[in-house]
Amino acid sequence: MIIFAAGQWTGPNMSIPEVGVNTQADSTNRLAVKLDTVLFSHGNVTPGTGDMRVVINRNDTTRSGAFMWQTNYQAQAEWGLEGPDDLTLKVTDDGASSQSAMRVFCVTVAVHCAAGLTAQGALVCPSGSDYSNLSMGFSHGSGSPGAGEPRQLRIRRNGVESLAHRLE
Repeated sequence: MIIFAAGQWTGPNMSIPEVGVNTQADSTNRLAVKLDTVLFSHGNVTPGTGDMRVVINRNDTTRSGAFMWQTNYQAQAEWGLEGPDDLTLKVTDDGASSQSAMRVFCVTVAVHCAAGLTAQGALVCPSGSDYSNLSMGFSHGSGSPGAGEPRQLRIRRNGVESLAHRLE
């Protein structure tokens, strides 16, 4: 690509400090794209591997590396790395203060959901994993919700119940 800017031509392998596509770039949004759709595709010409990755590289663990979703330029959700490489989903209802809805801890691989995890039916791990044929579900004592029925956590492996724990 060759660009004429500031009275001179800028050619291939030259640094371009700001680029705007259908909008004006600025010192904060140095790459600004204002379109209905954007396509990033695998490289099949260069010859390429067939893979396609978007890389978010942050400076260190005191910074964030994330995707942010907005409505009318007001933040609504953020998904990315925060702190010591934990993957976090944050949400906000006012665009100013956010709260962590879910966090995947990189060291322990534990998943924490701030308001608990709600699932319909059973949660099943994929076969071939260390937890193949393992299912976990929540139920009421009689199998259907009713007044006074205790809730239970049931864990089965290969169809055999290995744990049924009454939740108070």
